[in-house]
Amino acid sequence: MCVLNLDDKQIMIGEELYKFDHDVFVVSSDYLVSGGDKMDFFKEPIKRWNTDILIREALIEYVTRVKNIPYTPVESRVQIQY
Repeated sequence: MCVLNLDDKQIMIGEELYKFDHDVFVVSSDYLVSGGDKMDFFKEPIKRWNTDILIREALIEYVTRVKNIPYTPVESRVQIQY
């Protein structure tokens, strides 16, 4: 879960307070990185790595290796607190 507190400019990722002086790596699809679905903020990254791996193939490989995928009944990815 990621909690954003706009008053204090704090971001909690899981149970840890995010340190703004650290880099953030984003994994996404070519469609979104190219501005698809109006996500223009991905178009000019500081650095970009192309893996040439399809998301479908990555998921199949993960499921094949892990075999037991944990289930999380409640998933609140981002919460904004005012």
